[in-house]
Amino acid sequence: MKKILIIEDNEDVRENIAEILELSNYEVISAVNGVDGVKLAEAQIPDLILCDVMMPELDGFGVLKILNEKPHTQNIPFLFLTAKAEMRDLRRGMNLGADDYITKPFDDVELLEAIEVRLIKQARLLQAHKQMSAVPAGSPHLMEFQSIEKKLIEFGELRKYDKRRIIFYEGDNLMHVHFINKGVVKLYQINDLGREVIFEMMGSGSFFGYENLLRNNSQPFFAETIEGTEVHSIPRKKFEEFLQDHPVAWKYFMKLTTQRLFKAYLNINRNHSFSVRKRTAEILCELSEIFGANKFQIKRDDFANYAGTAKETIIRNLSDLKEEGLIEVRGSEIKLMNKKALKEVIN
Repeated sequence: MKKILIIEDNEDVRENIAEILELSNYEVISAVNGVDGVKLAEAQIPDLILCDVMMPELDGFGVLKILNEKPHTQNIPFLFLTAKAEMRDLRRGMNLGADDYITKPFDDVELLEAIEVRLIKQARLLQAHKQMSAVPAGSPHLMEFQSIEKKLIEFGELRKYDKRRIIFYEGDNLMHVHFINKGVVKLYQINDLGREVIFEMMGSGSFFGYENLLRNNSQPFFAETIEGTEVHSIPRKKFEEFLQDHPVAWKYFMKLTTQRLFKAYLNINRNHSFSVRKRTAEILCELSEIFGANKFQIKRDDFANYAGTAKETIIRNLSDLKEEGLIEVRGSEIKLMNKKALKEVIN
């Protein structure tokens, strides 16, 4: 039975919501103000929180901010209950990391649907985190997979690309599968407004370009280098023959595809649910892994397109992190000064 915490100072509203949820087989705990709500959340760790915005002592924004700073409560789905629907309030809540808003008055179906959607999404995220784990070190599959990489790149031609060079365009025929020997590549599409939407950045040791092979379609996105990059380009025919001759290679690419799908799902969730500050910190840590260093160069446009927000917003958040001593910024170069503190921002 899922446990839901209601934080609402209006007794009639609080009791009405509790009755609806209990009739729908949810366990309900309630708090009459934000201070008590924070204490209950920490003590009970509910599966979801419904919180009023306007309350005495501590309002809903304060409750969310406090819970987001605590590792054991920061990932609890959080829905605001509010009679105010001004965009200013909606934006403030979403920037703090709220999952959704329910505007009063609401009907039973609207409330229950919003809760169900968030609980299902949370369950998927937890499952995704479990399945994102890598193959255990020393396992037979790990050795087989490493052998696959070595054998495949023997079929490929090593090509060198300067910074910001297109490797292939959206709509190109599938002629090669690519393996990054050195460097960083971004995969993106162009939306209806002519803006890049970057859905993945990949560093050395990554395969790409095979994603649409089984559907026998053209490339579904652009691939472009972020820095000087070396790529092994494996002819499609050789790649297909290798898969036919080595059944374990199918398992390798199925696992690789599954991991990338889960990562894409998590990135979408990040860009829609996390505050911009949290998004910025997470992407900084991710980029340090992709570039293989705590110092790297990336255009603000690329950063913004990957984070799903405006360039000006990213610049402002990077400036804040710089003032806090967490990073250094010199032009397009960023250096992580305190990665542990950045991860605390994420958590």
